[in-house]
Order: sequence, then C-alpha cells, then structure tokens
Amino acid sequence: MNETFNFKRFWTFFRYDLKQTWRRNAKPAIFIGGSGLILFLLWTFFSLVCFFVWTTPPIWARLAGFLVASFILQLYITKTYGFITDKKKGSDYLMIPASATEKFISMLLIVLIVIPFMFATVYYCLDALICLAFPSCGMTLFSATAYGWEQFTSGITAANIAMINEGALFTFSVGGMVMIFVLSSIFGYLFYMLCGMIFKRFKILWALLLNFGMGTILSSLIGLIIGGAVAAGNDVETVANGVGTIFLVLKIYMAVGIVAFAIGIYYRLKRISH
Repeated sequence: MNETFNFKRFWTFFRYDLKQTWRRNAKPAIFIGGSGLILFLLWTFFSLVCFFVWTTPPIWARLAGFLVASFILQLYITKTYGFITDKKKGSDYLMIPASATEKFISMLLIVLIVIPFMFATVYYCLDALICLAFPSCGMTLFSATAYGWEQFTSGITAANIAMINEGALFTFSVGGMVMIFVLSSIFGYLFYMLCGMIFKRFKILWALLLNFGMGTILSSLIGLIIGGAVAAGNDVETVANGVGTIFLVLKIYMAVGIVAFAIGIYYRLKRISH
C-alpha cells in the first residue's frame, strides 16, 4: 500500500475529518452563517426603537453584512485546525493512521471548498427566505449577484473605465477581477489557517498583527508605484500602466503567498510535535 497517498484510506479519513470538523465548529458555523438573520433583527429593532418606524435592511446593508461575515469566517479559520497545537487533541489527530499528504489534502478541501461553499449557501438561502417573508427588503443577494454579473459582463463597466495602454484598449476584464477575488479568498483562508497551526495562544490576535504588517508592506509598495506614475505624468497611458502594474503586483503577491502558506501548512503538519 502506498504510504504517501492511498485513495481509499484518504476517503475514509476525509469523511472522518469532515465529521469531526463539524462537531468541533458547529455552533460558530451556525452563528456566522446565520448572521444575516442577526443583521435583520438588529436593523428592525433599532429602527423601531430609535426612529419609531419599521424598516428592513436594504440590499447594500445585507451585502455589507455578507462581506463582514466572510471576514469573520476567515478569522475563525485560525480555530478550525488550530487545535493541533494542543498537546492532547493535536496528538490524537496526528496519530490517526493517515499520511501527512492525505491530511493536508483533506484540510485544503475542507477549508477552501467545503466551508466557504456551505457558508455562502446558508447565508444566501437565509437571505432569500427573509426577502420572501419581507418584500420590503428588495432584491435578494442571489438576484443582486446575478444582476451585477450581468452588468459587468455586458461591458458597460469596462467601457466606463477603459484606458489606452501601449496603443491597445486596456480594460479591467471579468476574468482578471474574478482571478483577483479567487486569489484573495484562497490567500486569506490559507493565511489564517497557517497562523492557527503555528501560534499556540492568541491565534487571532497574532494573525491580525501579522496581517497588518504584510498589508503595510504591500501598501508601501503600491504607494511607490502610484508615486512613480504621478511623477511620470498624468496622461491616460501612464495611468493605465500604473493601474496595470498594481494589479500585476497584487496577483504575484497573492500567488506567492498562497504557495508559501500551503508549503508552510504541509511542513507544519509533518513536523509538529508536542
């Protein structure tokens, strides 16, 4: 039997890992996924108490709530596998008869696919039920997302921000924006996951401090690019080159970070000892 990866053994472990992940994180998962309902209750409560009128959260407020909940979910990822730093729980997990590669793949599938998919599904479905029960909420997040995608792909948005770059039309393509979103999401999940596996105490605090430090470095780099573009001139071509460079830097930064975090998670999993 292959000691590195065996599909049958992996599938058995993956199902076990999925069950245990749910058992350890069920309550926080329900809270974060159901935060749309909490937003609705708070919004209606304060509108009645402070303004003596019944109002429901509009689409912009519910979308902002979704983004905040998404960030909270990323923070909570520090706890998802952070238990392996605990001597008892972590030792039990490491002693399970599965290879480090199989555990690593299981972790990635759960953190990058299962958890985000379940969160988005629960949040969007709950939002749809709220809008169905209270039509004053307006369009659902499903409808808003579909509408935004339709408008973006129609070229209207791209036409408004089109610029000339080296004699060719430069636009923020749909594919480029989707790539930025996907890379940033994967970057965030892996970063907080690795922090949870490294720090033994104050996991979220240390993760936020480290994230702030990396953000400061990235902001400084982008500031240098913008400063260079301004110094070179403010014509359309120069601005286009500067914006294109910023997006390229972001993609490279996140791609390198994703690879580094994944490698860090794998070697932390292989070498952790209590």
